[in-house]
Amino acid sequence: MDIGKKLIPINQKNSIKEAVIRLFLAQDIIKPEDFKELIKTNFKSLFTEFNSINSFKLAFENTGGNIEHRQHEEKNTGFQFIGFDEEGSLKKVLQAHNGGHDKTLTSISFHLLKYERWKPFVNEFYQLIQSLNDFRSNIYINAFGLQYTDDFNWIGENIPLDKIFSKNSEIIPERFFKSDDNLLILVNNDKGYFDRIEIRVEPEPIILENNQKIPSIRIIHNITQPLDLISLDEFIGKGKYKSKLDKIHEQNKKLLKDILQPQVAELIGLK
Repeated sequence: MDIGKKLIPINQKNSIKEAVIRLFLAQDIIKPEDFKELIKTNFKSLFTEFNSINSFKLAFENTGGNIEHRQHEEKNTGFQFIGFDEEGSLKKVLQAHNGGHDKTLTSISFHLLKYERWKPFVNEFYQLIQSLNDFRSNIYINAFGLQYTDDFNWIGENIPLDKIFSKNSEIIPERFFKSDDNLLILVNNDKGYFDRIEIRVEPEPIILENNQKIPSIRIIHNITQPLDLISLDEFIGKGKYKSKLDKIHEQNKKLLKDILQPQVAELIGLK
């Protein structure tokens, strides 16, 4: 079987649908709407739009023995800078979100939907957070992470998992190849960081209401590295954190080489 004629990566250069670098913050960002000023200065040539984020919270109340739920809107709980490519397609998003009572949700993240190479991606990320740090210097972080989403479409019927994924993988259990379940989630916390991989297979084509097609195969790999509390300024200034991000990126490539058949790895440019 010529796998290259049946398995189609989402992009011509690779299979990456989205790449995300995320910083987890130790406290909410005060007055996130103030960051709008950057769209007029540092981000003028990088982003097209600025949006404030509003959050909705569901509260349950006991009123005379009846449980009622009320939806409460909280305004300005974060921000988004949005950039488009020359064809008007969404290219990148820089966003911050306050988690409120759940501090694990408070974060700054850079999402790239037109990923090509690691170095331009990580260099732009550092450029962006340097601007955020210059604008607001009292930001502290306690973890950072990297997430890749790889998408493939399959032409035809009966997706042969053993032609796409390696049975010699150290990660994928044998039951994955025998099960009718189309979802595999593996989590590892034993290495001092959080490592999660999700593999989803859709045997039948699924078209959403907006005419977008759900990919036949989706691989989501997320690694999150906890830190002692440090300032954003320290994270930017010390090269060891950049080196850790580089290492996590290499770990993702190593994982894909482990779980994919060599022909598939070659198809998406993994060497």
